[in-house]
Amino acid sequence: MAAGLFCALLAPFIFATVKDTALRPNHLRRAIARRVPRPLPLLPLLVNYTCEGFGYSILATFIVALVKARPGMEAIGDWVWVVVGIAGLPSTIFWSWVAERIGFSVALALAYVTQLAGILLPVVTGSASAALLSAIFFGATFMAITALVLA
Repeated sequence: MAAGLFCALLAPFIFATVKDTALRPNHLRRAIARRVPRPLPLLPLLVNYTCEGFGYSILATFIVALVKARPGMEAIGDWVWVVVGIAGLPSTIFWSWVAERIGFSVALALAYVTQLAGILLPVVTGSASAALLSAIFFGATFMAITALVLA
């Protein structure tokens, strides 16, 4: 509670100092067919990233428990988190590569949709393969979304 109150007291200062910035073009690079990040408006980006953090925290906390609670899937519950971790290993590199080809905003939106599909998979089906695919989709996006937002 004290830490939350302290952060709330500092929030006006933090928001007063955070602003959109323009990136200077780099004229030294040769022309190549890849996209570079460009600043997005801060408030919409802050709102969607806050929602991501909220959603990520819930799923990351309860994904194993949700899978173990499904009849017949108790045995793969612990493996789901392992799959999330393995899928997360190449995720930032993969999504950065995607972003350079289709644009950072489009890649970010696609990563959100992929993560949402992963969250909904176990809801619509009770199969073990859906739970593992959900773990792959979640693992392949949660760190990558952070990387794309920071870019």
